[in-house]
Amino acid sequence: MQRKPDDNYPLLIGGGVIVLALFLHSIYEDLLKAAILQKLGALMGVTEAEIVGRMTEMALPSVGAIAVVWLLYKLIQSRLAQDYAEQAAPRIKFTGNATLETSEFSHDGSFGGEHSLLTVENCGSSILEKCSIKIEAVTPPNGPRQELQVSLTTEARNTPNRIGRFSLSGGERKRIPLTSLEVSRPGQSGFPVLVETTSGQLQLTYPGQHLLEISANAEIGQPERRVLRIDLDSDGRAKIEWEKKEN
Repeated sequence: MQRKPDDNYPLLIGGGVIVLALFLHSIYEDLLKAAILQKLGALMGVTEAEIVGRMTEMALPSVGAIAVVWLLYKLIQSRLAQDYAEQAAPRIKFTGNATLETSEFSHDGSFGGEHSLLTVENCGSSILEKCSIKIEAVTPPNGPRQELQVSLTTEARNTPNRIGRFSLSGGERKRIPLTSLEVSRPGQSGFPVLVETTSGQLQLTYPGQHLLEISANAEIGQPERRVLRIDLDSDGRAKIEWEKKEN
């Protein structure tokens, strides 16, 4: 949430300068004025020293007050800028490329498959709530870009649980299922490559290249947005890489 500028800042700073100047003036009166007048009197005479003393009586405390307030302002500004940069930076990030694994989805081993997972990490030290991985757009092979707003599920394929939100402790990593391909028997093809989302299954055709615009989101910090390239061969086997970030 952006902070609204405070219109009272000039009044606060000006009032602080005046109060500090009066405080420094009282210190000047008690500790320094007599010694300075004595030194000036020895150099230019008592009358001239009193005139110079009156002219600089508020000048020196005012300059000192302005210097102190300016230093405090710079310190506070630097601290606020650091805090804002930490809040604006993504707290949750993608780590590495997608991991491809083979597995058996059935208990009797009658069919198996290949699936991929994305890894996200909490880059901060505090817990992140309401995290989610969203697909914001898909560009299929030889097709137009299609905008979406769906979240990847946090559970493996073929489970009824379609929860899309999760929490991450400080420094914790979590793997999120991305694609799955079932193969009934060796050499048998035609099974779809699926992306499990909280809104249902997103089917990827093959062979061809798909571009997925994905974001990692959390309750705190800005989302990290990346483009994921999924190359599927004629058997539906996937090669998954991140597109290079634009500078």
